[in-house]
Amino acid sequence: SFPKPNGQLLKGHSLTITVNKPTNLEFLNYLMFLKRVASGECITLFSLNLNKELVQGEFEESDSTNLDTLIDLYQKITSIESYYNTTFSFQEPITENDLRIIIFVFEMIHDGYSCESDHLIECYITISDEAREFILKLTEQDYLISINVKEQISLFNQTIDISSVQEIDCVRVDNLSRLKEKTSALDNGEQVKVSFIPGAGKERYKLLCKSNNEDQSENKLYIRVKEELGNAPKGST
Repeated sequence: SFPKPNGQLLKGHSLTITVNKPTNLEFLNYLMFLKRVASGECITLFSLNLNKELVQGEFEESDSTNLDTLIDLYQKITSIESYYNTTFSFQEPITENDLRIIIFVFEMIHDGYSCESDHLIECYITISDEAREFILKLTEQDYLISINVKEQISLFNQTIDISSVQEIDCVRVDNLSRLKEKTSALDNGEQVKVSFIPGAGKERYKLLCKSNNEDQSENKLYIRVKEELGNAPKGST
């Protein structure tokens, strides 16, 4: 819950602080101030109108665990706001789903969001002579795949346009023989679904999702073997 500093005592004084409709960045700065207060740091209150010091002293030290949690949360939120040039408006409580999205987007725009998964990966490739030739050359070996993705994410009832690169390590094509049969039978311009599962002998694959600032008008799929540099023709996911 939000910190309530009312009634914390300076030596010989009481103090009530009210924050009037702050932005998330202003509220973060306020939380950082409370963190310093909770640590017992000497605080000076100065009146700009009177040009004089009103009071100086130390607050009683208090547990700042809740403050640390809130500071971490608002650092993530304001970082996302800055990156996407937007502002969020929300009230407590923050839902578990919103919290998961905040962590995902924050990590994605910094060092990348990483996890392991066993979920089936599905994408669609538009058949062309080049695409057909590429698919027919696929083998049962393990691949690294990279998918450029444009999607929309809802956070605090606001939509964010996300561009990312999803790098997926060690997967293999599911039901490869069936895929090749369908590809051979399809005409140019038709789409074929390509599915990937964890690599041979593995239960999970590694996923790294990074923000991509490059202008991309459509989703693209790239497939390569670890020792090779060949790219698949672009397709839509």
